[in-house]
Amino acid sequence: MSEKSTTVIVSVGDGGIAAQNYIVNCGLQGIRFIAINTYDDGFQTSMAQTKLLISEEITKGHGAGGRMEMGESSAESSYEAIKAALQGAERVFIIAGLGGGTGTGASPVIARIAGELGADTTAIVSTPFEYEGHQRADLAKRGVEALNDHANHVIVVDCDALAPFMPDLAIIENALKIASCVLAAKVMSSLV
Repeated sequence: MSEKSTTVIVSVGDGGIAAQNYIVNCGLQGIRFIAINTYDDGFQTSMAQTKLLISEEITKGHGAGGRMEMGESSAESSYEAIKAALQGAERVFIIAGLGGGTGTGASPVIARIAGELGADTTAIVSTPFEYEGHQRADLAKRGVEALNDHANHVIVVDCDALAPFMPDLAIIENALKIASCVLAAKVMSSLV
């Protein structure tokens, strides 16, 4: 496979990394996996070949703290590193959970950079469960709007639509795991 025909799957933030790991475990060939986060500990579980810590000088290595603007600034300040990581990609899939700082703020910047490189860019993102609160829901809405400005395609997984299929939403870990599985499945179905 030539470098130009490379498909790249980029996870952004913790939610994206969790979903990306499901895809990595499938053993697909000919795909580059990149994990992007704003704090080192966020890479502990990542199975991506490339792990890119964005703008440690802005976040001081502690993440974006639920602030979309900090996630955006972190990605902007790491523009050259992101561009280098995406070099040669023909198709870019961005996976993120929206409603926090890193996924919501950095994903649109990454989509813009991928577009500048000529890649067909698809963002596959999840929005928060209702119990996560209005602030996260509002932030996710802003993130989707920003992605619509920069990605060729935006696919949104509404976590609340998954709620009827979950026996116990109180077990947050299970709910997030199911959301990650659905994000991964959406990416897999978009590959073909």
